[in-house]
Amino acid sequence: RTDNRLLRKILLFLLKVVTHESESKMGIHNIATLFASILFSAPNTLDCNIFMEVSKKQTKILELIFTCLLRYPDSLRSKQQPIQILFASQSRQLSNTSVIKGEKFTQFHSTETEVFGIFRDAVLTITKDELEFFSHETPEDPVVLRLNRTATRSRRKTKSSRFGRLGAIKSNRLSVALTRTYDG
Repeated sequence: RTDNRLLRKILLFLLKVVTHESESKMGIHNIATLFASILFSAPNTLDCNIFMEVSKKQTKILELIFTCLLRYPDSLRSKQQPIQILFASQSRQLSNTSVIKGEKFTQFHSTETEVFGIFRDAVLTITKDELEFFSHETPEDPVVLRLNRTATRSRRKTKSSRFGRLGAIKSNRLSVALTRTYDG
């Protein structure tokens, strides 16, 4: 709780700096660039390219947070909503994004008309009506799992021809482990 309050106070202060950009000369991008690696952990790598890539992603996330806070200024002061893990109950097109049955949507915020969540490593904004197409239960045989199995079979055939039977067994175990990690 103490960390949460401290983080809120820091974000509110930085938001004040951004709102007074004409005086402070610090816009959203400048603040996000400076504070992203402080608020999020700095990338733990010696590779310069990976470090820069992760830092850019962290900066984008912090810019998005500030943009949301500017749009909805009371969101830090009001009670937070619990994060919900939802799954697509059917395949369809939502907000210019194709959603396949069984795909995961992590809802982290909602307003009276919109719902915000993480979908395929990006933030997706959908309407409250579109939220009906997601449920808390994982579908019995989601299309996503079937697609993963098909990809696994094709990889297994390719690896088995290159490495023999032993390569196919190792490849199959790895893909099953990756599929379980992805779904869990």
